[in-house]
Amino acid sequence: MLQARVKDGVLILRFDSRTSLTAENGTAFLEEGSRLLHTAPAVILDFANLEFVDSAGLRQLIALRKQARKTGKAIALARLRPPVREVFEVTRLTREFPIYADLRAALRALAGHRWQGGESNGDSLKIETKAVTRGVWIRATGCESLTQTNVSSLVSALEKSARKGKQIIADLRAFTHIDSAALSQLYGVYAAARQNGCELTFVVQSSLAAVFLAQVHNWKDDVVTDVHQAIDRVGPSNAVTVSRGGRQGQSDSLLDFFLATEKNGRPRSR
Repeated sequence: MLQARVKDGVLILRFDSRTSLTAENGTAFLEEGSRLLHTAPAVILDFANLEFVDSAGLRQLIALRKQARKTGKAIALARLRPPVREVFEVTRLTREFPIYADLRAALRALAGHRWQGGESNGDSLKIETKAVTRGVWIRATGCESLTQTNVSSLVSALEKSARKGKQIIADLRAFTHIDSAALSQLYGVYAAARQNGCELTFVVQSSLAAVFLAQVHNWKDDVVTDVHQAIDRVGPSNAVTVSRGGRQGQSDSLLDFFLATEKNGRPRSR
């Protein structure tokens, strides 16, 4: 049923012929997929040959995802046909699975994923939150990679601001890499914020923007690489009220503050 190969340390599973995933073959899919999970720390399900999936097939797919997550493996989907993609969108499983248009984008996102319990680089995030004219600017720094092990503090900060219905800028320019688990969590926050009427914009490096947009087309207008564009969404660049040192209402230039950023994302001394 499944063809398996490993590329760049990522296991790629693909149906060996055009098929549907239903109650008739769902159990066999789960058993075969589970048997192959041990092969690599990250898995791409290449659905180029999947023509239809029903609720029973989705249950088996979710079960496979749970097994992967329990052992710290990242799992993503690639090359979904339009009818299958529509099922994922209607059932909102796009929040649970990172989805990529092609294998190259999926491999770029998952390459380098580590086993749970493996060696950790110990990187943690520094989260800065600034109140601005029309919302909140949240900047994350501290390392070069966003991963499932360090993204939780950023997710919490975004969720807290989203509950207040604010315009949010997530400044992620410090990062050069994001893994699929972190990307999936950020998209979950984005989708929930949109449902609550909150606008969430991500400011990222060009290379990271390509990874964001490869996963899902829906947020194409809210992933930007130009910091000036983000500033325009939350207030004038030369007269923005920010919160510094615990004191509200100080007038400062958001443009000056957020453009004063070194390559590693830390603000330069002033």
